[in-house]
Amino acid sequence: MEKFIISKNKNVTEEEGKSLTISQGSSTTKSVDVGMNTSLHASLLDFGASVSASFHEGSSHTLSTEQGKGKSWSESIGLNTADSAYYNGNIRYFNRGTAPIYNAEPTTSLVLDTGKKAKTLFTVKTKENQKAQVVKPGDSYPRKGLAPISMRSMDDFGSTPIPLSYDQLNDLEKGTPLSLETDQFAGDYIKVINGNQSSPEPWTYWLTQIEQSSARLILNDGDTETERRIAARTAEGYDQETKPEVTLGEAMELTFGIPKSDKPAYKGDLIQYVFDENTAKEVKKQLKNMGDQADLQNVKLKAGMQVMLKTNLVHNGSFQNEFGDWGEKLGSLTIEKGQGPDSENVLSISEFGGICQEWIKVLPETNYKVELTVKQDAGDGSEVTIASKDGKELGKLAIKEKESTGEFKTYTFNFHSGQNTEVGLYFVYLASSGTTHPMNVTNFKITRR
Repeated sequence: MEKFIISKNKNVTEEEGKSLTISQGSSTTKSVDVGMNTSLHASLLDFGASVSASFHEGSSHTLSTEQGKGKSWSESIGLNTADSAYYNGNIRYFNRGTAPIYNAEPTTSLVLDTGKKAKTLFTVKTKENQKAQVVKPGDSYPRKGLAPISMRSMDDFGSTPIPLSYDQLNDLEKGTPLSLETDQFAGDYIKVINGNQSSPEPWTYWLTQIEQSSARLILNDGDTETERRIAARTAEGYDQETKPEVTLGEAMELTFGIPKSDKPAYKGDLIQYVFDENTAKEVKKQLKNMGDQADLQNVKLKAGMQVMLKTNLVHNGSFQNEFGDWGEKLGSLTIEKGQGPDSENVLSISEFGGICQEWIKVLPETNYKVELTVKQDAGDGSEVTIASKDGKELGKLAIKEKESTGEFKTYTFNFHSGQNTEVGLYFVYLASSGTTHPMNVTNFKITRR
């Protein structure tokens, strides 16, 4: 969901009447929210691994807003307490898999708020005019550069608009996040044998078989997640099945080209492992049986195992998803698209200065490196700080330029996590009186050392 439009008029595409377009605070939810099972987590820390209670298959995209000054939203569109507003979401489908999907039809829920407070406002299957004929791996429909499609009705005829109550609209205005969650989809595949294409067949049957007979590996670099499935024996019939045994190290090399090493790395960044609880129990058992030769990369994969390989702990460090998980924003902060050294998005802060922050999940007693790319005027000052939840400073870097070169520079510093499992990453910009250009920053990274 890139933005949504709220209108008092049932036909939210009409120019007549009043409407609001909301596109602030975008974030894409990770498929793994790293929680902690204390007993399992502690036993795997020495191997650079943590345990999540919430691996899930779906994905979601969230828009949130902040209370502004002036008229309220209901006043702006002339909404009374007994009225309903109407929702028009501007959406795009993404294929994160490794094969194309034809006739893609996701089932989507619009969810207000998060966690235990989350309320599903509606669930709807893609309409005929929203079906994607084909979405290639890593691509989207509509493709980037084209306008998104509209989701504004609950039936194929457009006669049942999607309503939001007066109270729900007020919750949104106060900053309550609104998410589109996709937990299932329908679509087809096409086989090509000796140059001949088969008729489209549904993915559903094969996806079920694949999930039941494979392990799931996810590579997360902070901005993107790439998922791979690798065939594995089942736990119940492990000794009887004829599939080749596959270790975690072999799977990492086969799927992502990560060679076996004492310190496995992807593109120079060390791997931090995350397991779901069932996988963690199996890994713990296998490591115990290895004795002094215990090595995560020698763990034998079994069907149903789920492993995330994290290289960058900062989510949305190049602001690909606007502000995403960045919170506590103060000052004149904007996202400028394509203005980074390699056309990344950048966080731009005006001459008045500003602050932003993100919470980062870390392993206790572990060394980390912080990296970021900055462009700022001479005389201006910026600081990057890592601090615990109780405010203790764990690491800090002050950035001061002697001259204005108009070029981006990369800066790094190190910190030790101590007893912490979560730390705050803070970026502060203080403009000088002679500032003539906004400060730009991007490519935040936190990696294991």
